[in-house]
Amino acid sequence: MQITSLGLSKKLEKLKLPFKPSHKWCKIYDEWILINIEQEFLYNSNSLIQEGYCCCTNYMDILKQHAAYILDEILEILPDSIEKYELIIDKLSPHYRVHYCYNETHRKNILQEFIHENATEAAGRLLVWCVENGYVGVDRLNEQKEG
Repeated sequence: MQITSLGLSKKLEKLKLPFKPSHKWCKIYDEWILINIEQEFLYNSNSLIQEGYCCCTNYMDILKQHAAYILDEILEILPDSIEKYELIIDKLSPHYRVHYCYNETHRKNILQEFIHENATEAAGRLLVWCVENGYVGVDRLNEQKEG
């Protein structure tokens, strides 16, 4: 499963995006653990620790938590296009490239791109860039969610 890293999850959380993620990073004692909120599974280093474990029983042990996003959740927020540039995801084995691109005759123009072995991480970095550069308005997203 590809999901945003803890570092990127913290950056995305600071943007105050109005979407509820399906996962979260939780610090339990000295270890960061990934929890699937919908199914209440705990993951550690991409391996299932205990299926069916209800995270609600351990809320007293959770010291910190941060929202974590999967690719579909980030793609819901990213614009399909910015001006004439289209959102494109390419597989460049073993990496993914997520970028806004405009194809002209014999030339490819790239507005911005991020390359990473995790497609979700690349898309998340592009989302941070879009918010920081005014291409995604968090206030507008909040209004859309409420309306």
